[in-house]
Amino acid sequence: MKNDIIEFKKRWAVVNAAELRELRATPLSEKARQTGALMESAKSLGWIEKFDAQEEEVRDRWNALRKAEGK
Repeated sequence: MKNDIIEFKKRWAVVNAAELRELRATPLSEKARQTGALMESAKSLGWIEKFDAQEEEVRDRWNALRKAEGK
């Protein structure tokens, strides 16, 4: 059982490494195109909405905290 788990983790490490190589090799223009397509999909599905003032204030606070943490 333990060997099965170790082998499983090794296989997924190989998959993750291959995916990372693929993502790093993707040209910026392709990444921009993909992002644009995702945004259009979200828009057509009605997922883009305006936040009310309270939600925007909370987001601003979280962003300020993230910046203070250096993230």
